[in-house]
Amino acid sequence: MGKNGKNRPGDVFKVQSLLHREGLLDADKTDGPTGFLGIYDHEAIEKFQKENGLKQDGRLGPKGETIKAFETIYQPAGIRPQPQPQQKPQLGWKGYSLNLIDPKTWTIWDRMDERERNFYEQQAARQGQPHTETLSGGAGEDDATPVQLAQQDSPAPNTKSAPQPVSSKPLPDFDWSRYPGGRISGRFLLRTEENMPAEKQAEFSDRIPEWNAYEEAVEGSIIRSRDPKVPDRKATANEAFAIMQTHAYEGGLKKDPSSSAYGGILQGILDEAKASGTIDGLDNVKTPSDLTPTQHAAVTHYYLNEAFGRVEGGKVLQDLPNKHVAAALADTVVRFGKNGGADIIRDAIKNRMIEKELSIPDYYKDAYGRLGPAALKDLRNLLKDDAEIGRFLEKLQAQRNKKVEGTKHEAGENNRNLHFRYEELYP
Repeated sequence: MGKNGKNRPGDVFKVQSLLHREGLLDADKTDGPTGFLGIYDHEAIEKFQKENGLKQDGRLGPKGETIKAFETIYQPAGIRPQPQPQQKPQLGWKGYSLNLIDPKTWTIWDRMDERERNFYEQQAARQGQPHTETLSGGAGEDDATPVQLAQQDSPAPNTKSAPQPVSSKPLPDFDWSRYPGGRISGRFLLRTEENMPAEKQAEFSDRIPEWNAYEEAVEGSIIRSRDPKVPDRKATANEAFAIMQTHAYEGGLKKDPSSSAYGGILQGILDEAKASGTIDGLDNVKTPSDLTPTQHAAVTHYYLNEAFGRVEGGKVLQDLPNKHVAAALADTVVRFGKNGGADIIRDAIKNRMIEKELSIPDYYKDAYGRLGPAALKDLRNLLKDDAEIGRFLEKLQAQRNKKVEGTKHEAGENNRNLHFRYEELYP
């Protein structure tokens, strides 16, 4: 791992923890190890190499001198120990795990607090074995709500077969308020089920804690106003839903191998957000990949606010008929740009007006740039009921499909466009 390395989240997370213990990395700046390599980590690795008389290349190869130095200092933990599914994790920095239970499911423990780990231990005790179903697994206990599961954990009186919890800590101590509308699925507790597209559940099945953390960051995201007379603003419910739906189709916090995009954030968007001065803590962030989950959520929130800047910013999404229309519009400007996305939205509005034999205002002929108040007014007049919402989303999908027709990504984009049609809700 390191510069130009594979940088698996589990490896990065562990090295960040160790660098923090050595006093070379201030993990408090990012609210704990993130699992994502940034500029501070590169500097800390090179400082570690310098202090130990090693080549200062910022890399930790599997058989290199730097990794050996780490293993010597921190034996027997090592950097990539063999998976030991039945072994409880060795807890280190602020309760984070210092040894990977399984490289594929490191977030199961590393992203949970003690009460969450206790909850899963009790779940495993009741089943007699660890949960193995995926997020899209079948019916039964996996479909139970957290409250139902908590009630199930009360031992039945005079019943010899009643399972006993592994931990002495009772379930009522679990912070259910952090998981509104969530449910158990496999080994994971999905924080808010409705924000996760069904067709993306399998893809995120081993990254649910990462998803939950990002969702909390989005809901807590604040855009600082440039006007001292206007208060700072948190993301609205429709904004948060829209961001999470788009986040799912961007693949989460992943680097796009064909561009500078990281979780949908391009270098230009980051530079613009930094220059705006509306988001704290971006001064030392050089590339989108350096963004922490909290920073990434704030930059995405900022982008939506700017994309709808001519119509009261991102908060206008809350004034639309429902969150699905909000998500469809938001994803369109994320995927096709502020101006390009607005053109697609205007064309969809115009085509629906033509279909309804309504007069088309002159401003549609030369309209360009971000969505304006006149087009937004026309849209609101169209969306009178669920049937009309369905017809508009159908036109929007058609315009999005047209935009990617003939490109190498056409099939994948059409699948994404189909999701934001929400046909099952608005046939």
